[in-house]
Amino acid sequence: MRVIAVSQRPLVSYTIDAEDKITHVNEAFWSFAPANGWTPEPGAVLGRLIWDFIDGKGLGFLYRRLHDIVRQDERPLGFTARCDSPLHKRVISTALLPEGEGSIRYASEISNEILWRFSSTPPDVTGHLLLCENCCRIESDERMVSIENALTNGAIELGLDEIELGICDECLSLGVLPA
Repeated sequence: MRVIAVSQRPLVSYTIDAEDKITHVNEAFWSFAPANGWTPEPGAVLGRLIWDFIDGKGLGFLYRRLHDIVRQDERPLGFTARCDSPLHKRVISTALLPEGEGSIRYASEISNEILWRFSSTPPDVTGHLLLCENCCRIESDERMVSIENALTNGAIELGLDEIELGICDECLSLGVLPA
């Protein structure tokens, strides 16, 4: 495998409104999308819900919670995540930035990119993590922690860990039952 120089990649940015519809994407987005094997028309992105582009119920729940935190606290939230394509293994650094009136701007840059040499298939999911639907904490090192704590400590790898929605033991002990 070989590491690709990433300093040449511009910051990819897109904005969602208070209803989670994509309202703006920058020029770098239009060059990043084809690198993932997708050449969208503007109408295929603008005005659509961001949830159309986030795969999996657990990951969607997690991102909804991140949106809630950014909107309620009106402060940025940053994390790293895997963002693989069929030919590239990527680590991206992402900031969710409050833009007022419930809008959030995603600003992402590739911090590491490796060209797959022997296979065009990214690795399998590395683990299954429980995300409690009641208290919104996530499993990290066999204990439940806040989503922010898990992201800032690098305890979870978004995009590689499979997130399972459920109810943690503490909430179960309080009588909360799964939906």
